[in-house]
Amino acid sequence: MLDEQYFIENPAEASFTDWLRSKGTNYTCYIEYINAVGDAADITEKLNIFQTIIYIIHTPFKFTFFYWTIVVFILHKFNFKKTVMKIISLHFILRSIGDILNQVGNLMDTYYSNTEDGLCSNIVFNPEKHPLRWFVTRQIASIFWYSGEIFADWYPLIRTKAISHNFKYIKYVYITCLFYNLSKIALIFLNFKLSPSELYDSRGIYDNDKVNHFYDIFWIFQLIKYHAAFIYEITVYIVMKKIIKKLDIDKSDIGFLKKFKNLSEYRMLLFALFSLCFLPFITFSVILKYYLFIDDGFRIMDFSLEENDLIRNNLK
Repeated sequence: MLDEQYFIENPAEASFTDWLRSKGTNYTCYIEYINAVGDAADITEKLNIFQTIIYIIHTPFKFTFFYWTIVVFILHKFNFKKTVMKIISLHFILRSIGDILNQVGNLMDTYYSNTEDGLCSNIVFNPEKHPLRWFVTRQIASIFWYSGEIFADWYPLIRTKAISHNFKYIKYVYITCLFYNLSKIALIFLNFKLSPSELYDSRGIYDNDKVNHFYDIFWIFQLIKYHAAFIYEITVYIVMKKIIKKLDIDKSDIGFLKKFKNLSEYRMLLFALFSLCFLPFITFSVILKYYLFIDDGFRIMDFSLEENDLIRNNLK
């Protein structure tokens, strides 16, 4: 049984720490839930903890880049002095930590509060409905997710520098890479704009309007990120093509440059084409969101582009 001190029934007097350690905003809802499920609540909680621990242990191995990372380590003979090895290692470690924190959020699957119509809300399906889960899985985890992605974003820049140090061309790659990185850093800061103490209003009811307003801004930032990705990828491809052409690669007998042309140049073209195909869909989706969501009657509608992010990251 949880003590009543873990329930915030007077949100106006609750501190940030109080919200993080809270189990709900309505102690009565908790008591009713416990009386309804009985001993099954303890059994379910223990099973959930055990299951989550297994998932946490398994998370790094489920990460798409795990096996690819191992292959690269073997090919480079585990020489971590190489810049490429450092980038791959940081990308894998940081992204894995973010995924682990996201799995930890599964331990926070209940939050006892009341709804607008006076009913109790107990089960949490979204991170936004649990202050600590929001803090861990969306604020802290995003630092590791986006930081890992930023390190991976440097890879095309480094590969471009490997064949030319001509700043006349490379500067455009630097500029677009910086813009792309800043779009992700902005998303990290944006996640901290919605505090765990703001998820519920003064009545202890989930503040749906405030959360929706946050996501209105969030998807604008996401749209900027997707456009920045396309600009960066197409810039890298164009610069690579110009540099390789200047080196007269087709007549060269330098094996490294031939391999570079076959792999890096066309790989970046693949990224750019992927972005080009999905960018209109993403842009249309965000515009449609604002067109429909301007009416509160459509506020319950939602969409996610996480699958697109997953595919993009897997291609990298």
